[in-house]
Amino acid sequence: MTWMTPSEIVTHGFATSPVVMMNEAHNGMSRCVRTRRIGREILPAAHVTGCRHLAMEALPNVDAGPTVGVTSLPKVAYLAQPEMYEFVQAALGLGWTLVAYEIIYQDGEMSMDATNRRELVQAENLTAAWHQIDRAPILVWCGNGHHAKIGGDGWTPMGVHFPQLAGVDHFSIDQTATISFAAGHRPNIELSDDLRDTLDARGGTAGFIDDDSASGLEVPDHYDALILSTDNEMVGAV
Repeated sequence: MTWMTPSEIVTHGFATSPVVMMNEAHNGMSRCVRTRRIGREILPAAHVTGCRHLAMEALPNVDAGPTVGVTSLPKVAYLAQPEMYEFVQAALGLGWTLVAYEIIYQDGEMSMDATNRRELVQAENLTAAWHQIDRAPILVWCGNGHHAKIGGDGWTPMGVHFPQLAGVDHFSIDQTATISFAAGHRPNIELSDDLRDTLDARGGTAGFIDDDSASGLEVPDHYDALILSTDNEMVGAV
C-alpha cells in the first residue's frame, strides 16, 4: 500500500477521469467538520489539474434540472455552517463555477422509492450539467454514500446511475470509513493503535487507492479510494 495525501488522491483521480466525486459525512445537521476542511484543502490540487467546476448537493437549486453558475449563497442549512461556507468561498476565490444538482422535490419521509428517485434525478442533473460545461473536469461534492458505485437492499445510488447516463466512469473517493455517525454506530474501519500511529505520522489524515489485504485495509468495490483519519468527531448543528 502507498499512503497518499488527500490532494494526491484527487490529482490521481483527475488523471483517471474528468469527473471526481468526493463525500463529506453528515447525519441530519450534524457533520464531521474534518471532511469539509479536507474538501477545501484539495481545491488547489484539483485546480492544477484543470478543474474549474464544483457541483454540490448542498447548493440551492432553482430549476428542475441543474443550475450551472450558482451565485446566490444564502446562509441556510449546510451553507450556514462556517466550514461549508468557507469551502464554497474558497472555490469561488479560485474562479470556479458552482453547480447545483439536487432534486427540488423532497418526500418528507424519504421512502425508498423517493430516495431512489432522488438518486436518479441527481445523476440526470449531473450528466446534464457535465454536458453543459462541454465535459470539462468537475469535482462533485456529495454527502455520505451518494457517489457509491454499488447499491444494495433496494437502494440504487447516484454513483450507479451516473456512469450509465454520462458514459464515463467517475473516480469515487470516500472519507467516511473511520467515522461513527451516531451513538452505537461502528465505523467501517476501526482505528487500531498501529493505524492511528500511521495516520498521526501523516498529520492525522491520509488515504490510499491500492488494495492491500495483507494489511487488513482495502478499498471496497463501492469506491476507488479511501481517506482515513483520526479526526472523526461528529458535531452539532452549528
